[in-house]
Amino acid sequence: GVQTCALPILRYANTHCLRRFGVASQEALRSELNFPGGEFSPARAAALVRRTLEEGSQTLEWQSRHVDGSPIWWDVKLDRFEMDGSVCVVAFAHDITDRVQAEQSLELHRQHLEELVRERTAELHKQQQQVQEILEALPILLSIRDGEGRYLQVNRGFEQACGRSRDQVIGQSVHTLFGPELAAELRESDAIVLQREIGRAHV
Repeated sequence: GVQTCALPILRYANTHCLRRFGVASQEALRSELNFPGGEFSPARAAALVRRTLEEGSQTLEWQSRHVDGSPIWWDVKLDRFEMDGSVCVVAFAHDITDRVQAEQSLELHRQHLEELVRERTAELHKQQQQVQEILEALPILLSIRDGEGRYLQVNRGFEQACGRSRDQVIGQSVHTLFGPELAAELRESDAIVLQREIGRAHV
């Protein structure tokens, strides 16, 4: 379509443009369909027309409305154009509605996944707190170690018995904290317990 330089008034629209808006004539292509408001207001359109006249070609994305109210997205290039002896602005517009809607759907999906991750993280944190509360309540010394003998978790009783804080223990090995002799004893004890559990599993 072609617009005057003073106001965003449509001077001409081709058949394809009218069909995309769902109207049969240029008269039916009301201003509120081209300029639905907000970020896509008549005032902003007029400013873009003036900028095109002053600075030359402009490219942008614009949202208009179909006659049924659904959004239409355009990839627009604005250029100076002379018509009937007056300088106006011509808009070459390519329909990108499908692309924009796909991008919006992907963004909604991403936000949904992020929300699921936040919920799952909060749930795991709550479970970890519950496990820690159970460990703290046990009237025994309790620790959890990995296969390399590094401490993954300890309770308050363990901290008090070894005289070290949890931060000093977590991630450290038995060998580092208590020396080779105790490390060897614990490895032997662990092996006995593990062998017993394997035996039960095969019964």
